[in-house]
Amino acid sequence: MNCRVYYKPDKSVIVVYVSSKSKLSESYSYDRHARLNGLDGLPYDEVDSSTLPQTREHRNAWEGEKGKSISINQFKIQPKPKTIEERLIALEAK
Repeated sequence: MNCRVYYKPDKSVIVVYVSSKSKLSESYSYDRHARLNGLDGLPYDEVDSSTLPQTREHRNAWEGEKGKSISINQFKIQPKPKTIEERLIALEAK
């Protein structure tokens, strides 16, 4: 399955998939999505989704640059809260 990967200036990425049930062309759908979500002007690559990291567990830590593969920045990975108290503290911190 193909997807479009947008590269933000801070090296974070945005991965966009187009529904296979869409009656619009794939290219038009991607461009429309970019206009509506403020992604116009960002560099992007159209890639096969199999080239993305295998697990989506740390999507907030995915980074990349145009023409290069996506990697996981280990310094951006945050441990998940395990108890209800830890979850409440994490929510309050936001």
